[in-house]
Amino acid sequence: NYKQEYFIKFPNDVVVTVCDGSGTYGEPVFFGEDCELLGVSNQDVVYTVVPDACFKIERNWMIINWCTYNPNLDCIEVPNPNPNAIGNHPSNLPGPVVSACGTLAPWAPTISKITPSDPTATNYCTYYQSDANCYRYKQIIKVVDQQAPTGEYVVPDCDNQAWFTENDHGLWNESYWWDAGIQSNDLCEEPVDLCITATDACSGSNINIEYLLFLDLDGDGTMETVVNSVNTGLAGLGWNKVRYNNLGTPNFSGGTVREFDQRSVDLNQKYGFAIQETVVGNLKTACVRWNTQQQQNNFVTPELPHGTHKIKWFITDGCGNNKEYEYSFTVKDCEAPTVVCLNGLS
Repeated sequence: NYKQEYFIKFPNDVVVTVCDGSGTYGEPVFFGEDCELLGVSNQDVVYTVVPDACFKIERNWMIINWCTYNPNLDCIEVPNPNPNAIGNHPSNLPGPVVSACGTLAPWAPTISKITPSDPTATNYCTYYQSDANCYRYKQIIKVVDQQAPTGEYVVPDCDNQAWFTENDHGLWNESYWWDAGIQSNDLCEEPVDLCITATDACSGSNINIEYLLFLDLDGDGTMETVVNSVNTGLAGLGWNKVRYNNLGTPNFSGGTVREFDQRSVDLNQKYGFAIQETVVGNLKTACVRWNTQQQQNNFVTPELPHGTHKIKWFITDGCGNNKEYEYSFTVKDCEAPTVVCLNGLS
Protein backbone atom coordinates (compact mmCIF):
# COMPACT_ATOMS: atom_id res chain seq x y z
CA ASN A 1 0.00 0.00 0.00
CA TYR A 2 1.28 3.47 -0.96
CA LYS A 3 2.23 5.78 1.91
CA GLN A 4 3.67 9.23 1.52
CA GLU A 5 6.50 9.50 4.01
CA TYR A 6 8.27 12.70 3.04
CA PHE A 7 9.54 15.15 5.69
CA ILE A 8 9.63 18.94 5.31
CA LYS A 9 12.06 21.64 6.46
CA PHE A 10 10.23 24.95 6.10
CA PRO A 11 12.25 28.07 5.19
CA ASN A 12 13.73 30.26 7.90
CA ASP A 13 12.26 33.62 8.78
CA VAL A 14 14.51 36.37 7.47
CA VAL A 15 15.50 39.90 8.50
CA VAL A 16 16.77 41.46 5.28
CA THR A 17 19.18 44.40 5.28
CA VAL A 18 20.56 43.96 1.75
CA CYS A 19 18.36 42.70 -1.08
CA ASP A 20 19.56 41.10 -4.30
CA GLY A 21 16.41 41.90 -6.26
CA SER A 22 15.32 38.27 -6.60
CA GLY A 23 12.69 38.31 -3.84
CA THR A 24 13.78 34.76 -2.95
CA TYR A 25 14.28 34.05 0.75
CA GLY A 26 14.43 30.28 0.93
CA GLU A 27 11.90 27.56 0.16
CA PRO A 28 10.74 24.25 1.64
CA VAL A 29 13.22 21.35 1.51
CA PHE A 30 12.09 17.72 1.41
CA PHE A 31 13.49 14.38 2.56
CA GLY A 32 12.23 10.89 1.78
CA GLU A 33 10.44 11.68 -1.46
CA ASP A 34 9.53 8.58 -3.41
CA CYS A 35 6.93 8.70 -6.15
CA GLU A 36 5.17 11.77 -4.75
CA LEU A 37 4.37 14.57 -7.16
CA LEU A 38 4.92 17.50 -4.81
CA GLY A 39 3.59 20.93 -5.67
CA VAL A 40 4.97 23.97 -3.85
CA SER A 41 3.35 27.39 -4.10
CA ASN A 42 3.32 30.62 -2.12
CA GLN A 43 1.38 33.84 -1.85
CA ASP A 44 2.65 37.06 -0.27
CA VAL A 45 0.84 39.52 1.97
CA VAL A 46 2.78 42.77 2.50
CA TYR A 47 2.40 44.97 5.59
CA THR A 48 3.89 48.45 5.32
CA VAL A 49 3.31 49.53 8.93
CA VAL A 50 5.30 47.34 11.32
CA PRO A 51 7.21 48.28 14.51
CA ASP A 52 10.60 46.70 13.77
CA ALA A 53 11.07 46.90 9.98
CA CYS A 54 10.30 49.03 6.94
CA PHE A 55 7.81 46.45 5.77
CA LYS A 56 6.94 42.82 6.43
CA ILE A 57 6.11 40.03 4.00
CA GLU A 58 4.01 37.10 5.14
CA ARG A 59 4.83 34.38 2.62
CA ASN A 60 2.16 31.70 2.80
CA TRP A 61 3.49 28.34 1.61
CA MET A 62 1.32 25.43 0.50
CA ILE A 63 2.66 21.90 -0.03
CA ILE A 64 0.54 19.48 -2.07
CA ASN A 65 1.08 15.90 -3.14
CA TRP A 66 -0.85 15.84 -6.39
CA CYS A 67 -1.04 12.05 -6.22
CA THR A 68 -3.36 12.18 -3.20
CA TYR A 69 -4.58 15.79 -2.86
CA ASN A 70 -8.29 16.33 -2.29
CA PRO A 71 -9.38 19.99 -2.57
CA ASN A 72 -12.38 19.27 -0.36
CA LEU A 73 -10.21 18.28 2.61
CA ASP A 74 -8.31 20.55 5.00
CA CYS A 75 -4.59 21.19 5.07
CA ILE A 76 -2.40 20.76 8.14
CA GLU A 77 -1.58 24.23 9.46
CA VAL A 78 2.01 24.27 10.71
CA PRO A 79 2.58 27.20 13.11
CA ASN A 80 5.60 29.48 12.90
CA PRO A 81 7.65 28.99 16.11
CA ASN A 82 8.37 32.17 18.10
CA PRO A 83 9.86 31.12 21.44
CA ASN A 84 11.39 34.53 22.27
CA ALA A 85 9.45 37.71 23.11
CA ILE A 86 11.99 39.84 21.20
CA GLY A 87 10.61 39.97 17.68
CA ASN A 88 13.80 39.61 15.65
CA HIS A 89 15.64 37.37 18.12
CA PRO A 90 17.76 34.69 16.37
CA SER A 91 15.86 31.90 18.12
CA ASN A 92 12.67 32.98 16.34
CA LEU A 93 14.14 32.69 12.84
CA PRO A 94 14.70 28.95 12.11
CA GLY A 95 11.97 27.30 10.10
CA PRO A 96 10.63 24.09 11.67
CA VAL A 97 11.23 20.52 10.57
CA VAL A 98 8.05 18.45 10.32
CA SER A 99 8.89 14.75 10.47
CA ALA A 100 7.81 11.55 12.19
CA CYS A 101 8.32 11.27 15.95
CA GLY A 102 11.65 9.66 16.79
CA THR A 103 13.35 10.66 13.54
CA LEU A 104 17.08 11.21 14.05
CA ALA A 105 19.09 14.31 13.14
CA PRO A 106 19.42 16.07 10.82
CA TRP A 107 15.71 15.42 10.12
CA ALA A 108 14.60 15.24 13.75
CA PRO A 109 11.36 17.17 14.28
CA THR A 110 11.70 20.66 15.71
CA ILE A 111 10.94 21.06 19.41
CA SER A 112 10.13 24.67 20.26
CA LYS A 113 7.63 26.93 21.93
CA ILE A 114 5.17 28.35 19.45
CA THR A 115 4.72 31.52 21.50
CA PRO A 116 6.91 32.88 24.34
CA SER A 117 4.10 32.33 26.85
CA ASP A 118 3.66 28.62 26.11
CA PRO A 119 4.30 26.58 29.29
CA THR A 120 6.17 23.86 27.37
CA ALA A 121 7.75 23.36 23.98
CA THR A 122 5.86 21.66 21.15
CA ASN A 123 7.25 18.69 19.25
CA TYR A 124 6.54 19.37 15.58
CA CYS A 125 6.15 15.65 14.91
CA THR A 126 2.55 16.27 16.02
CA TYR A 127 2.01 18.04 12.69
CA TYR A 128 3.37 15.14 10.66
CA GLN A 129 0.95 12.75 8.98
CA SER A 130 1.88 10.09 6.47
CA ASP A 131 -1.47 10.63 4.77
CA ALA A 132 -1.48 14.44 4.98
CA ASN A 133 -3.70 16.07 2.38
CA CYS A 134 -1.51 19.19 2.26
CA TYR A 135 0.53 21.48 4.50
CA ARG A 136 0.40 25.24 5.04
CA TYR A 137 3.09 27.40 6.64
CA LYS A 138 3.62 31.15 7.06
CA GLN A 139 7.19 32.42 6.62
CA ILE A 140 7.97 35.92 7.95
CA ILE A 141 10.30 38.20 5.98
CA LYS A 142 11.15 41.57 7.52
CA VAL A 143 12.89 44.12 5.34
CA VAL A 144 15.15 46.72 6.96
CA ASP A 145 16.46 48.31 3.78
CA GLN A 146 19.13 51.00 3.53
CA GLN A 147 19.73 50.71 -0.22
CA ALA A 148 18.50 53.51 -2.45
CA PRO A 149 16.53 52.67 -5.61
CA THR A 150 18.16 53.08 -9.02
CA GLY A 151 16.98 54.66 -12.25
CA GLU A 152 17.88 54.91 -15.92
CA TYR A 153 17.00 57.69 -18.33
CA VAL A 154 17.82 59.17 -21.73
CA VAL A 155 18.67 62.87 -22.04
CA PRO A 156 16.54 64.34 -24.86
CA ASP A 157 18.46 65.65 -27.86
CA CYS A 158 18.26 65.74 -31.66
CA ASP A 159 19.33 62.10 -31.92
CA ASN A 160 16.39 60.66 -29.96
CA GLN A 161 13.59 63.23 -30.32
CA ALA A 162 11.34 64.33 -33.20
CA TRP A 163 12.39 67.96 -33.02
CA PHE A 164 11.47 69.04 -36.52
CA THR A 165 7.75 69.73 -36.12
CA GLU A 166 6.04 72.90 -37.27
CA ASN A 167 5.14 75.45 -34.64
CA ASP A 168 1.70 74.91 -33.10
CA HIS A 169 0.03 78.31 -32.90
CA GLY A 170 -2.43 76.91 -30.35
CA LEU A 171 0.30 76.43 -27.73
CA TRP A 172 2.48 78.92 -25.83
CA ASN A 173 0.91 81.82 -27.75
CA GLU A 174 -0.23 84.68 -25.52
CA SER A 175 0.65 88.35 -25.22
CA TYR A 176 2.71 87.69 -22.07
CA TRP A 177 4.97 85.11 -23.78
CA TRP A 178 7.91 86.54 -25.70
CA ASP A 179 10.65 85.00 -27.83
CA ALA A 180 13.33 87.64 -28.32
CA GLY A 181 15.07 85.56 -30.98
CA ILE A 182 12.15 85.62 -33.39
CA GLN A 183 10.47 88.72 -31.89
CA SER A 184 7.18 86.92 -31.35
CA ASN A 185 4.61 86.16 -28.65
CA ASP A 186 4.19 82.71 -30.19
CA LEU A 187 6.91 80.54 -28.66
CA CYS A 188 8.38 77.76 -30.77
CA GLU A 189 7.96 74.35 -29.15
CA GLU A 190 8.81 70.68 -29.68
CA PRO A 191 7.44 67.39 -28.25
CA VAL A 192 9.82 66.37 -25.44
CA ASP A 193 9.81 62.80 -24.13
CA LEU A 194 11.05 62.92 -20.52
CA CYS A 195 11.01 59.52 -18.78
CA ILE A 196 12.85 57.52 -16.17
CA THR A 197 12.72 53.78 -15.44
CA ALA A 198 13.47 52.78 -11.86
CA THR A 199 13.51 49.80 -9.52
CA ASP A 200 14.55 48.89 -5.99
CA ALA A 201 16.32 45.73 -4.90
CA CYS A 202 13.88 45.25 -1.99
CA SER A 203 10.73 47.08 -3.05
CA GLY A 204 10.86 46.21 -6.76
CA SER A 205 8.39 48.44 -8.59
CA ASN A 206 6.70 49.46 -5.32
CA ILE A 207 8.40 52.85 -5.41
CA ASN A 208 7.27 56.46 -5.61
CA ILE A 209 8.48 58.74 -8.41
CA GLU A 210 8.04 62.52 -8.58
CA TYR A 211 9.61 65.30 -10.63
CA LEU A 212 10.45 68.98 -10.68
CA LEU A 213 10.62 70.45 -14.18
CA PHE A 214 12.62 73.68 -14.43
CA LEU A 215 11.72 75.77 -17.49
CA ASP A 216 13.23 78.84 -19.14
CA LEU A 217 10.07 80.36 -20.61
CA ASP A 218 11.41 83.83 -21.42
CA GLY A 219 14.52 82.70 -23.27
CA ASP A 220 17.01 84.64 -21.15
CA GLY A 221 19.10 81.59 -20.23
CA THR A 222 17.70 81.34 -16.69
CA MET A 223 15.15 78.73 -15.62
CA GLU A 224 12.62 80.77 -13.70
CA THR A 225 9.54 78.50 -13.77
CA VAL A 226 9.11 75.16 -11.94
CA VAL A 227 6.44 72.52 -12.53
CA ASN A 228 6.01 70.28 -9.47
CA SER A 229 4.46 66.90 -10.28
CA VAL A 230 2.76 66.64 -6.86
CA ASN A 231 0.88 69.91 -7.46
CA THR A 232 -0.59 69.28 -10.89
CA GLY A 233 -4.14 68.53 -11.97
CA LEU A 234 -6.70 68.01 -9.22
CA ALA A 235 -3.89 67.95 -6.64
CA GLY A 236 -3.10 71.62 -7.12
CA LEU A 237 -2.71 73.87 -10.12
CA GLY A 238 -5.33 72.32 -12.37
CA TRP A 239 -4.98 72.40 -16.14
CA ASN A 240 -3.61 74.86 -18.69
CA LYS A 241 -1.52 76.64 -16.08
CA VAL A 242 2.08 77.16 -15.04
CA ARG A 243 3.36 79.38 -12.26
CA TYR A 244 5.68 81.67 -14.18
CA ASN A 245 8.73 82.95 -12.24
CA ASN A 246 8.01 80.82 -9.14
CA LEU A 247 11.56 79.48 -8.72
CA GLY A 248 12.42 81.46 -5.59
CA THR A 249 9.06 81.08 -3.83
CA PRO A 250 8.28 78.64 -0.95
CA ASN A 251 7.41 75.20 -2.37
CA PHE A 252 7.26 76.89 -5.78
CA SER A 253 3.75 78.09 -4.89
CA GLY A 254 4.24 81.72 -5.92
CA GLY A 255 4.82 83.34 -9.27
CA THR A 256 2.24 84.44 -11.81
CA VAL A 257 -0.29 81.96 -13.15
CA ARG A 258 -0.10 81.84 -16.94
CA GLU A 259 -1.85 79.73 -19.56
CA PHE A 260 -0.13 77.85 -22.37
CA ASP A 261 -2.98 76.08 -24.23
CA GLN A 262 -4.82 78.42 -26.58
CA ARG A 263 -6.48 75.71 -28.67
CA SER A 264 -10.16 76.21 -29.52
CA VAL A 265 -11.45 73.45 -27.26
CA ASP A 266 -13.60 73.30 -24.13
CA LEU A 267 -11.89 74.19 -20.86
CA ASN A 268 -11.99 70.58 -19.66
CA GLN A 269 -10.07 69.57 -22.80
CA LYS A 270 -7.16 71.95 -22.21
CA TYR A 271 -3.81 70.33 -21.53
CA GLY A 272 -2.13 70.28 -18.13
CA PHE A 273 1.11 68.84 -16.77
CA ALA A 274 0.89 65.36 -15.25
CA ILE A 275 2.92 62.23 -14.54
CA GLN A 276 2.26 58.88 -16.20
CA GLU A 277 3.46 55.67 -14.53
CA THR A 278 3.60 52.15 -15.94
CA VAL A 279 4.87 48.94 -14.33
CA VAL A 280 6.48 45.95 -16.03
CA GLY A 281 7.75 43.32 -13.61
CA ASN A 282 10.05 44.99 -11.07
CA LEU A 283 10.42 48.13 -13.19
CA LYS A 284 8.38 51.32 -12.93
CA THR A 285 8.58 53.94 -15.68
CA ALA A 286 7.47 57.51 -15.03
CA CYS A 287 7.10 60.15 -17.75
CA VAL A 288 6.31 63.85 -17.86
CA ARG A 289 3.04 64.07 -19.74
CA TRP A 290 0.08 66.27 -20.53
CA ASN A 291 -3.48 65.18 -19.92
CA THR A 292 -6.86 66.90 -19.75
CA GLN A 293 -9.43 67.23 -17.00
CA GLN A 294 -11.91 65.35 -19.18
CA GLN A 295 -9.56 62.42 -19.89
CA GLN A 296 -7.09 62.22 -17.03
CA ASN A 297 -5.88 58.72 -17.95
CA ASN A 298 -5.08 59.64 -21.55
CA PHE A 299 -1.59 61.10 -21.85
CA VAL A 300 0.31 62.92 -24.59
CA THR A 301 3.92 64.01 -24.87
CA PRO A 302 4.23 67.65 -23.71
CA GLU A 303 5.29 70.39 -26.11
CA LEU A 304 8.00 72.48 -24.44
CA PRO A 305 9.32 75.82 -25.73
CA HIS A 306 12.76 76.08 -27.28
CA GLY A 307 15.50 76.70 -24.74
CA THR A 308 17.59 74.98 -22.10
CA HIS A 309 15.55 73.36 -19.34
CA LYS A 310 16.19 70.87 -16.52
CA ILE A 311 14.40 68.03 -14.80
CA LYS A 312 14.97 66.56 -11.36
CA TRP A 313 13.57 63.10 -10.60
CA PHE A 314 12.91 61.89 -7.03
CA ILE A 315 12.63 58.12 -6.47
CA THR A 316 11.68 56.78 -3.02
CA ASP A 317 11.40 53.13 -1.98
CA GLY A 318 9.20 51.50 0.66
CA CYS A 319 11.78 52.18 3.38
CA GLY A 320 12.16 55.89 2.66
CA ASN A 321 15.47 55.62 0.82
CA ASN A 322 15.65 58.33 -1.81
CA LYS A 323 17.60 58.68 -5.05
CA GLU A 324 17.67 61.84 -7.16
CA TYR A 325 18.58 62.23 -10.82
CA GLU A 326 19.02 65.65 -12.40
CA TYR A 327 19.94 66.66 -15.94
CA SER A 328 19.58 69.58 -18.34
CA PHE A 329 18.43 69.39 -21.95
CA THR A 330 18.15 71.92 -24.77
CA VAL A 331 15.04 71.97 -26.94
CA LYS A 332 15.63 73.32 -30.45
CA ASP A 333 14.75 72.90 -34.11
CA CYS A 334 16.83 69.99 -35.37
CA GLU A 335 15.79 70.20 -39.01
CA ALA A 336 18.57 71.43 -41.28
CA PRO A 337 17.80 74.49 -43.42
CA THR A 338 16.74 73.88 -47.01
CA VAL A 339 18.64 75.51 -49.87
CA VAL A 340 16.40 76.86 -52.63
CA CYS A 341 17.82 78.04 -55.95
CA LEU A 342 15.92 80.82 -57.72
CA ASN A 343 16.19 81.11 -61.48
CA GLY A 344 17.05 84.46 -62.98
CA LEU A 345 19.36 85.61 -60.23
CA SER A 346 23.00 86.25 -61.08
